[in-house]
Amino acid sequence: MKKGQLIVLRTTRRPTPQEWDELCRQAVVLREENFTYEEIAKKLGVHKGSVPAQLKKRGLWKSESKSIKEWDRLCKQVVILREQGISYTKISEKLNVNSTTMQLQLKKRNLWKVAPTWRSKEEWTELCKEAVILREQGLSYSIISKRLGVNISSMKSQLKKRKLIETDYFEQTSKEWDEICKEAVCLREQGCSYVAIANNLKVPSNSVQFQLKKRGLWNVRYRSTEELDEICKQAVLLCEEGLSYSEIEQRFNLPRKSLLGSLKKRGLWNGVSEEERQKAAREKWDGLCQAAVVLHKEGIGYPEIAKQLGCNESSLGKELKKRNLWRGISYEQKREEWDELCKQAVVLKKQGHGYKEISGLLGCQDSGLYIQLEKRGLLEADFLENNQKKWDELCKEAVILREEGWLYKEIAQKFGYKSTSILCKQLKRRGLWKGESRAESKEKWDKLCQQAAIIRKEHRFSYTQIALQLNCSNATLQQQLKKRGLYRKFHKDIKQEDYT
Repeated sequence: MKKGQLIVLRTTRRPTPQEWDELCRQAVVLREENFTYEEIAKKLGVHKGSVPAQLKKRGLWKSESKSIKEWDRLCKQVVILREQGISYTKISEKLNVNSTTMQLQLKKRNLWKVAPTWRSKEEWTELCKEAVILREQGLSYSIISKRLGVNISSMKSQLKKRKLIETDYFEQTSKEWDEICKEAVCLREQGCSYVAIANNLKVPSNSVQFQLKKRGLWNVRYRSTEELDEICKQAVLLCEEGLSYSEIEQRFNLPRKSLLGSLKKRGLWNGVSEEERQKAAREKWDGLCQAAVVLHKEGIGYPEIAKQLGCNESSLGKELKKRNLWRGISYEQKREEWDELCKQAVVLKKQGHGYKEISGLLGCQDSGLYIQLEKRGLLEADFLENNQKKWDELCKEAVILREEGWLYKEIAQKFGYKSTSILCKQLKRRGLWKGESRAESKEKWDKLCQQAAIIRKEHRFSYTQIALQLNCSNATLQQQLKKRGLYRKFHKDIKQEDYT
């Protein structure tokens, strides 16, 4: 087929049924010329998942998957290569097969083997015994963790659980930090910045600041009016020499906001005002929006327009909406689109395809497809029943692990979930959740808030320092204090007798 005969759609709009008829005819011809469906989709300028779905509708689909016997042979080779320690990605490249398809075929034959992300209680007991032996030989915990192939923090927490970590270890590290903090305070009094202090003491900057705050030694350097006057005079001279404000603030070890604020107060700032900046931004977006309108009329979608104009897609959408120039998909159009996709999904499910495979064919996310099918009551009863059984088993296991002293976060990670929200939701549904009740949580926070209020009044610590001392979240502490009317703003000019 000649290039001139192809209908190439380079837009984000959905082709009409008549256009799809013509595209499918071209796809069949290209398929006979041994093009893959992915290459065909690129040639026709459509989504790769849409081509198979439309061909199946018209009964023109020809599967490009390998035969069962061929996959049996390939899976045997994969198992041999996997035993040699080669990763699945490299194996798929070596055998010239799709990585996800290969994994799916291995799982079907129960040949899929992946290194577990969690370890059993017995495995951790053995590892901890080895760690104790290596520790007695004088090795550090970082070297031990690398040698055993485990995470250092996980190893320490497991040793702590079994009371196998020496108590002197925490005391030693604490004493080391006490010495470092004393040196840091001396250097700070000499006028060094915290970054310079960290470089001098050969420790991370964040760690120094964290440890100083923990001990109530964190001190932000305040400069007198005379000092700032002198700095501003020098800053004006340096600006005339061609230095930028960022270079000047590095030279004087002064935050940029403080430098600019001091210059503005004294009428020495020669930068662009906020009004001028806003006007320039408005003019820039006016031009971009006009260009976007022209491109959209040509049939180009907003994501592609944003790329061409070199701006953020969401920002472009906001600016177009401000000027009443947005011509995107409405809520009703989206709903109609999902109605059509759900109908196709039901047809494909009857043909024996899985939901993940269907989402790939239709070019949408599997989670979004589940939600939309559930809304319309189109999810199969077998799928829902299997999902229920799966969660029943997982919840039973979670209860056992919880009794052994596991945290919900660790249990969720073991089951392959990043957050605990799904697990806790399922446990609560079955009445198996064992966490802090509202009354217990309230009692705990009442005590913490009372302590925080006393520390705030007597020592005038910041809430960050208080949160570190009380071993709780800074944001949550402030939220709880505000609830109880105990939150007090902090300012360096407030005197002790005025602070109530």
